Amino acid sequence: MMSNNLKSEFYSVVANIFKVDINSLKDEMTKDDIDKWDSMQQLILIMALEAKFGIRFETDDVFDIDTIGSVLNILNKKLS
Repeated sequence: MMSNNLKSEFYSVVANIFKVDINSLKDEMTKDDIDKWDSMQQLILIMALEAKFGIRFETDDVFDIDTIGSVLNILNKKLS
């Protein structure tokens, strides 16, 4: 089970990277919902999450990313 603290920390990183209000973020949001979400910003997000949480995303993980929630689920699995 995912802790509220993990989700809060994750959303904080996402909001910072994509320059959006943390309260506007929802798990189901996609690239189409966030103006600054392009391939470069996704790479920056992944690197920021790797640094903050001490994990590594694999290439397959990156291809599985299609929503904010999918990134969070990958992160949660890596931390479990």
